[in-house]
Amino acid sequence: MAKIIKYILVLFLAVGMQLSPTLPAVSSVQTDLFRLPITFPAQSSAVIEYFNRISRPDDIASFPSEFTSLLSQVQARQKMIGYASWEQAEHDLELIQENIDFVMYNPEHWSNTPLTEQQNLEAVVIKAADFTHAHGWQFAFVPDRQFAEQFLGRVAPYIDVTILQGQRFQSDPRAFHTWISEMIAVVRPPILQFVSSCRWERRAALPKKCITLFRQYPHK
Repeated sequence: MAKIIKYILVLFLAVGMQLSPTLPAVSSVQTDLFRLPITFPAQSSAVIEYFNRISRPDDIASFPSEFTSLLSQVQARQKMIGYASWEQAEHDLELIQENIDFVMYNPEHWSNTPLTEQQNLEAVVIKAADFTHAHGWQFAFVPDRQFAEQFLGRVAPYIDVTILQGQRFQSDPRAFHTWISEMIAVVRPPILQFVSSCRWERRAALPKKCITLFRQYPHK
């Protein structure tokens, strides 16, 4: 169980992002950042076509639950389906026909996550992880910041991946690094894969900065 930090994934979250020749060329990315896997929100055929062109075998196409009809368009890459409600996830996943690799549970303090789940989150996460593993998939826990600070250490033995939502910190790399480091300390051991998310913005230096700082954390 005790693997070192394996993944740092950049989440491209810009709503309505237009895929055009103005996007940064893959070859222009700094060498150290280029080696990092990415998880890429797959919300349209155009986005998936772009993902198929630029992705590598360890990159992950991430599907919100309402876009699972697009799963078959991803070519020979890992696939992840995300849910804010575990009740919905359990219903939908029993019917899934496509091969997937990850199930992502994204509980937050919002109406998309039922209040009953928010109030019993530890039990729900354990149940969700057991269900996911029984189907041969990996389980990703993607809480909001408050839930991460409250529950991450308690559910770490049951999950395979945690994605920390650090987007609000990324304009302040020092604060970003401090918070990520604190979360790593909370769950070590036995977390398997530790992920930090950065929003891709026009100010492209911000994701590069926060990823670079995260990589500098002495995680051996």
